[in-house]
Amino acid sequence: MGIYAVAAGLVAYESIVLQSVNQIFAPVISDLHTRGAHAVLSRLFQTLTKWMLGLTFPMAIVMMIFARPIMGIFGHDFEAGWPILIIGTCGQLVNCAVGSVGYLLLMSGNQRRLIRVQVAMAAVMVGLCLWLVPVWGVLGAAVASALTNIGTNVWNLFEVRWALKLSPYNWSFAKLVPSLGGAALVTWLLSRTMHARPDWIVIVAAAFLAYGAFAIVTVVLGLDADDRLVADAMWARMKGSWQKMQAGLES
Repeated sequence: MGIYAVAAGLVAYESIVLQSVNQIFAPVISDLHTRGAHAVLSRLFQTLTKWMLGLTFPMAIVMMIFARPIMGIFGHDFEAGWPILIIGTCGQLVNCAVGSVGYLLLMSGNQRRLIRVQVAMAAVMVGLCLWLVPVWGVLGAAVASALTNIGTNVWNLFEVRWALKLSPYNWSFAKLVPSLGGAALVTWLLSRTMHARPDWIVIVAAAFLAYGAFAIVTVVLGLDADDRLVADAMWARMKGSWQKMQAGLES
């Protein structure tokens, strides 16, 4: 159980971008839906989903490729939990890849659809646990959780499509492929060539280089107007946080 708890805690950090966006996007959904600004809501949904996937993937790929040494940071006995970390990361990555589908249903008056999905998938979760845990133990629990997470988000995605006629995907997602591929390639090469000790040095270096590769390829390929709007907003928020931190240190 300790191994599972550590892996689940690490996986939870993967959705930090999604959670941050949801806090800001949720009231905007309600406002745009009420005003009937369907086209604006669609563009915002697509742009934010693309950025959520892009900013989550480098972290996810580092967690998957370095799953064993990451778990080993907590002790040698925890290394055996690396498959749990990979499985949970895959499930959470799907969560980020579909965007704020749950909040779209909730904030647009389609909460009954959301509740229906949650109740049904809760029953699926119980059934999967009863089936898989006796066979695979904590690994079975991880598989059940990941499948439930994936199923819930995919179902919510279809509910959003049926109820609101919205999809988070457009052709601009094709630009993400080279950026995500660059992040994955850099991380894999680093895992094969760098063998520093302690392991956390390699892991931190991999995270920085993965995000660096993603950013460089993304900038080289160019940003459209919606992407620049989101990038400027993120930069302004980070700059404001940095200035507040400096002011706090000076005082």
